[in-house]
Amino acid sequence: MSSTSLPTADKRAVLSNSAGDWVFGPIFRSPSDAAAFIHWLARDPQDVLLAALLDGRPPDQALESLYQSWLAHPEVPPLPDRAELPHE
Repeated sequence: MSSTSLPTADKRAVLSNSAGDWVFGPIFRSPSDAAAFIHWLARDPQDVLLAALLDGRPPDQALESLYQSWLAHPEVPPLPDRAELPHE
């Protein structure tokens, strides 16, 4: 999977699946904000959705939570997803 940002007609941006005609996630204020979020996330946003689904969590809420964290603290990297934590 590979996500990119797709500019909208009103100069905002959405996340897009680069292999298909599918958009998802929040509406960003600009394409540069969308790119900054993807960079901050340090993984493909679609992987967040997949990990949430596999973990039985609502995927939209998982991505929304990360988006809100980025808005509040763009300089602080996100915590790893539970699926990425080592199992004991």
